[in-house]
Amino acid sequence: MNVELNALNHTIGIYKTAALMKKLNIKAIRPKKKHYYPNSGNEHKYAQNLLKREFNPDSHNTHWVGGFTYIRNRQEWSYLACVLDLSTREVIGYALSTSPNAELAIAALNNAIKRQQPVLIN
Repeated sequence: MNVELNALNHTIGIYKTAALMKKLNIKAIRPKKKHYYPNSGNEHKYAQNLLKREFNPDSHNTHWVGGFTYIRNRQEWSYLACVLDLSTREVIGYALSTSPNAELAIAALNNAIKRQQPVLIN
């Protein structure tokens, strides 16, 4: 409301606008759409802790970690999966999808492998 009044050349502060809205019993309606993760069925067991809190490795391409986040865009949610190299703290792979599933994580990991071309030692 304050922005619209100022756009119409009515110089008024936000507190005065709030007081007038309260006096006239005008309430702001803020649309909220809550985020939720779809039900994936059975819970998965946790992976074994191979990192053992070694967050500062000496050489790059030896310790990779990943994570998910969600991003709100116009009418839906997008999910971003990233793979980071712990030694350089750089994003080395990523993928974007409309659903947070295993395929998204695999796509981010494949992107990291394609970009970094690590040497695998057995």
